[in-house]
Formats: sequence, C-alpha cells, structure tokens
Amino acid sequence: MRRYSPYSEPVMPAFRAFGGRLPLINAGTLAAGLMRLIDRANQRNDLSGLTNEQLADIGVTHSEAEREAGKWFWE
Repeated sequence: MRRYSPYSEPVMPAFRAFGGRLPLINAGTLAAGLMRLIDRANQRNDLSGLTNEQLADIGVTHSEAEREAGKWFWE
C-alpha cells in the first residue's frame, strides 16, 4: 500500500532544490512586495494622466508613456 505524501511528484524537484526544506516567507517581505506592486500601478496610472508638456519635462514621449502605462502591474 502506498503511503500518502503531501507533496505531489511535480513538486518534489522544487522541494529537493531547497535541500528538502521549504523556504520561509516573511510576512514583512510579502507586504513590501505587495506595496511595491501597488505603487508601480499607481505610478503608471499617474503617468497616463500627464500632459505632453509634463511628459517633456521628465523626458518621456507620449508613446513611451502610453506603452509604460499599458503594462500590467507585475511587469
């Protein structure tokens, strides 16, 4: 009879890559990462609302701003 394992076969190579221990995720690190994603999304939203004169002041063309604002928050 096969014993139950909490780890499926596809997970095992990743599990072994960490020396048989799963990496710990610090709640502070996770929160900082989420805040960085939110901040990036807000910056891109702000960028899309700038006028051509404001974009010229920061050295960005309108097409560059549109391309950056059109990216997903994780990119």
